[in-house]
Amino acid sequence: MQGRAIREVRANGVTATGFTYEAQSGRLHTVTDPKAQVRG
Repeated sequence: MQGRAIREVRANGVTATGFTYEAQSGRLHTVTDPKAQVRG
């Protein structure tokens, strides 16, 4: 089973944030900000 990946793009079309979620629990696993910095 794979986790989900969501990409949020703001109205300016430039600011994008990526979110990945754990497959089993559905909890947030990592966040990638517009500067490609990964937190998690």
